[in-house]
Amino acid sequence: MVKLHNKPMLGMGIYTPPDISLILKVPQSRIRWFIKEVWDNRFGQRVFGERYSWDMDNHKAVNFLVLAEFEVVLQLRRSGLSTRRILRAREAIALDLKQPYPFATSTLLFHPRKIWYKLEEMAINADESHQLNFLSFVEKYCKRIDFTANLASRIWPNGRGKSIVVDPHHQFGQPVINGTNIMAETIYVMHEAGEPISRLSQLYEVSEKKIQDAIDFYRQAA
Repeated sequence: MVKLHNKPMLGMGIYTPPDISLILKVPQSRIRWFIKEVWDNRFGQRVFGERYSWDMDNHKAVNFLVLAEFEVVLQLRRSGLSTRRILRAREAIALDLKQPYPFATSTLLFHPRKIWYKLEEMAINADESHQLNFLSFVEKYCKRIDFTANLASRIWPNGRGKSIVVDPHHQFGQPVINGTNIMAETIYVMHEAGEPISRLSQLYEVSEKKIQDAIDFYRQAA
């Protein structure tokens, strides 16, 4: 069974509520509630006997796998399922698979109908439209998350058609331009300070499209 990684570790990323809010485009208050009440108390302490988070600069911080699970919960909500029932199902699947990060595994990707039936068992009102919504979610999930050895390894926050990727092996998991170690935030700040896209493209030796993708990523979060 994969252990809980509840301290900073190389290659696991570091994500505070402001980071998660930026990447997933949800309010920080909602993220703080999920970390404290759900992942730490309900999933961590009650099921595995320890927290998922650690304390860092007046914030709770979590690793990349928790970030990936947040992404899945948000997408499931958008497919029409209630938060309460999603969390009940997630807890049951974690115990069934003996996996503390069940929504960050490729099980959801490769066996979506199996997971759907598990959701049904957890008293979700399962009609045909909900199932179609769920399977549609899985398709979108495939387009936004990469897996390595059955675990989520990278997130494409704006989809694979854009150049920004969240990879815990680069810049502690902060958004970077794909194929580089260049932080998207650095590009955005320099552009806001007056550097034109063409100049940034030459300076960092990446295409103007990639520069624009980095700028757009932070403008959407503003």
